[in-house]
Amino acid sequence: MKTQRKKTKHTTIRNGDLFCLNCGTSQKLPVPMSIPMLGVMAKQFNKEHKDCPPDWKQPEVDQSLPEIEKAKWWLLHGEHGTSSKCMFFWLCPDKLKRELFYTKTHPGDPDDFRRCYMLIKTIPEWKELLYQMKTVSPVWRKIIDNWDKLCGMLEEQMAGKKNEMWQEMEKLGC
Repeated sequence: MKTQRKKTKHTTIRNGDLFCLNCGTSQKLPVPMSIPMLGVMAKQFNKEHKDCPPDWKQPEVDQSLPEIEKAKWWLLHGEHGTSSKCMFFWLCPDKLKRELFYTKTHPGDPDDFRRCYMLIKTIPEWKELLYQMKTVSPVWRKIIDNWDKLCGMLEEQMAGKKNEMWQEMEKLGC
């Protein structure tokens, strides 16, 4: 008789680290590293976190903080992807730009877009600056022109409703 192992579905890679969505623990990944080594480390991390109680909550920024403090908070606590880092680089005050690498990467899928959406939720003052992203690339121009529509579609997905967000992003060239 074959025993069935309990699958761990609450571990992932977040901001380049192994991360447990139940307890909030992260483990740094040494880079560069081989794919087999990543597999070994991920398997061990899953094993260590297979029974974690789901008590971690996504941290939220204090919206009463000044814009610069919210930007710093996002660097430390926000969920990053290359497209949200691109937005951060283009929208942040000059004194913080040195903290990130230069990129023109646009979101390639709804999850990438979600990280960009969360950046603007973290620093709402930057929503009025989104027009600046139109100069980054033709795809960014289309994304910003359709920002509200994409946000609506994302919010539907986050509420558990299926929609055509993938297809809409593909039409925009993502």
